[in-house]
Amino acid sequence: MLDCTGIPNGSAIPGTPCNDGNAATGNDIYQSDCSCAGQVIDCTGVVGGTALPGTSCDDGNSNTINDTWSSNCQCVGTPTNFDCEGVSGGSALPGTPCDDGNASTGNDVYQSDCLCEGYGHRLHRRGRRICPTRYRLLR
Repeated sequence: MLDCTGIPNGSAIPGTPCNDGNAATGNDIYQSDCSCAGQVIDCTGVVGGTALPGTSCDDGNSNTINDTWSSNCQCVGTPTNFDCEGVSGGSALPGTPCDDGNASTGNDVYQSDCLCEGYGHRLHRRGRRICPTRYRLLR
């Protein structure tokens, strides 16, 4: 009986180790048809692992979402925009209403630096409004 390499009674039989010549695979063994095949080495270096291009990963960047392994095994995410409250794609944007937590102010809105500011009024002794004042609540 010939083994997978053509040697009579040789040891290269299905299920035994071989080298398929592909650096991207590991644990190469002879198959039932005597072809030599290995398991794919994933993006983290694990033979037969599941971290393959197109599968999810964590790129460690909190400013990205939907992180996946690329075709060259780089874990990359889609950049996202956070609103003033830290919500990805949220609606708390500069110029939109907010609550600065100060009951003495009104018309509170997020400023360009995402600080919530309201406007209040100092009152004159006779109760007339003078000198509008802005108040800030740092979030």
